Amino acid sequence: MFPFLSAARGLLAVALLGAAGLTLAAPAGSPPRVDPLDPDAPSRPLPHRSVWHHQGPLAESEPVDWRAAHTAVQKAGGWRAYAREVARENARQNDRQNARQNDLEGRP
Repeated sequence: MFPFLSAARGLLAVALLGAAGLTLAAPAGSPPRVDPLDPDAPSRPLPHRSVWHHQGPLAESEPVDWRAAHTAVQKAGGWRAYAREVARENARQNDRQNARQNDLEGRP
C-alpha cells in the first residue's frame, strides 16, 4: 500500500542496529566489562587522600589539673568571654569583607 514505509522501516532498523553495535563494541585495549553485581569481580582501588594529609602530628602537652584549668577560665570571664572573643573576630572579618565588597562595587 505504502512502499516508502517499508523502505523507511528498513533504514530505521539498520540505523538502530548500527547504533547499538557502536555502543556495545568496546575499544581495543580497554579492560573487559565486569558485572557490577558480582562481589568477586576485579576492580581497581579507589584513590584516597585524607583532608588531614597536611596536618602534622600533635605535640605532646603537659596534663593540667582540671581545677586549675577551671579557675583560669573563670578568671578570664568564663565561656562568655571566649564567646565574645569569637564574636569580635567574626565582626572584624565581616567588616573587612563588606569593605572589600564595597570597594569592588565602587560604593563608599
